[in-house]
Amino acid sequence: MAEQCLLFPGQGAQKVGMGKSLFEVSSSVKELFQKADNVLGREISKICFDGPEEELNRTSNAQVALLCSSMASLEIYKQHFDYNPKIFCGLSLGEYSAQVAAGVLRFEDALNIVQKRSDLMQEACESTNGGMASIIGLDLNSVKEVCESVSGYMTVANLNCPGQIVISGDKDALEEATVKAKQAGAKLSVILKVAGAFHSKLMKEAAISFKEYIQNFSINKERLKYVLSNVSGSFYNNDSDWQEMMSAQIISPVLFEENLRLAINSGPLEFVEIGTGKTLAGMLKRVDRKIKCLNIDTIEDVQA
Repeated sequence: MAEQCLLFPGQGAQKVGMGKSLFEVSSSVKELFQKADNVLGREISKICFDGPEEELNRTSNAQVALLCSSMASLEIYKQHFDYNPKIFCGLSLGEYSAQVAAGVLRFEDALNIVQKRSDLMQEACESTNGGMASIIGLDLNSVKEVCESVSGYMTVANLNCPGQIVISGDKDALEEATVKAKQAGAKLSVILKVAGAFHSKLMKEAAISFKEYIQNFSINKERLKYVLSNVSGSFYNNDSDWQEMMSAQIISPVLFEENLRLAINSGPLEFVEIGTGKTLAGMLKRVDRKIKCLNIDTIEDVQA
């Protein structure tokens, strides 16, 4: 039986209707969404299925909604395919989905943890004036030079794949950064529609409070070694301080390209994007064009 690397999307992948087609055909997916509604004390399922989009896109809803839809897709994948995962990998918020799938975290605990994470990040967004921009077609050194040249705080936030880097920092400096990136040769430089400066020091207060909160949760540390860390770019190990690394993830660059390269070099593996959208499959293709990636998002994907 072939081994798999499971990929889980992060915030920004959410869309109204996610998980609905799976909910309609699977009793176990119904139970999963009902459990989420009960744990969270509100109908996150309704927000996933019906929106409205503005409500779904709120950080305090988007992160738990994506966790739920990813776990719904995982449930369907287990039911219809040979299931033999070797590596679990998520983009930012998606790392929590990866840890639930790997058996590191209980789903119920992950719901509470992600809700707290998103609430704290939303608060940090509202108390700071931050934003993010995507830079396409520049190397890392050039992007760093752009960040250092603007009249405000700016830093590298996401190293997603070759030629795709996200920067984060003062909202007032973002437009200047996008202009300078284009002058430096970027093919595209776009300000993102996000609530604040994720993966930057503007999230520092959120990271401090979050670390204190997650001290109360236990994990299955034996299963951590199968999960790739966005903070280190590598696998967790027996010496990894889980609480420290998960709080650091809020303010640290996401080393997702390093995660993908390590997974590819750990093969041969079948890659499967579990959850909403095909963004990670696209990133994987930019790292290695020969790699194919299955997507499990809707019931139509399963049938196909």
